[in-house]
Amino acid sequence: MGEEPRRTWAPGPHVRRVLAAEEAFKAAARTAAGNVDRRVQAYVAVADQYADLYWSQRALRAAIDLLDRKGDAAGADAVRERLLRTPLGDPERLQRLQERLTYLQGIGRGEEAEGLSVEIAEIRARLARLWKWSD
Repeated sequence: MGEEPRRTWAPGPHVRRVLAAEEAFKAAARTAAGNVDRRVQAYVAVADQYADLYWSQRALRAAIDLLDRKGDAAGADAVRERLLRTPLGDPERLQRLQERLTYLQGIGRGEEAEGLSVEIAEIRARLARLWKWSD
């Protein structure tokens, strides 16, 4: 049979950075399983360190989910607002804007909620055009 093939190439710096970001995300997920605040801090640290990579957005989403489950609506909204400042696709942006709209309406910040309603309507119209085109 023979030996297993040897890896003859070394990953480039970008590939190493992406792999390091994935490892950091996994480490954040394992951080203090019972302590939500430490896990959220670990996810935010991953987002800070790897802001230009997919793992940053994934870490912010995980932090939002943890804070929502904990019942910390203000903390989840702060992280959600940060996630909305990153480049997102329309379906993801729509979902996060709707979550933020619900929160703002719940705490009585109507002016901000109106601005979000306009952006939500624009995204829905864009998505509806795509949907009609594909029929």
